[in-house]
Amino acid sequence: MRRRAFLDDLKAAVPVYPITDNVAELVGKLSGESAARGITIPSDDRLIGACALERGYAVATRNEGYFREISGLNLIAV
Repeated sequence: MRRRAFLDDLKAAVPVYPITDNVAELVGKLSGESAARGITIPSDDRLIGACALERGYAVATRNEGYFREISGLNLIAV
């Protein structure tokens, strides 16, 4: 019950965006570009990065590692 309330509060406070066709294509492009450089970016990081790029957002993270490999992505170290 408390978990449900937490999730409902979180969804009310944080916008949830759909994964669009453009995001899906960008994820594939990021995968191909990184593979060509011999780098494997985890799929969740590629998805987060693609969503941020599509919307013009920065990514705030304590783990910049793979995100640094995504060209054009603005990072905020926290």
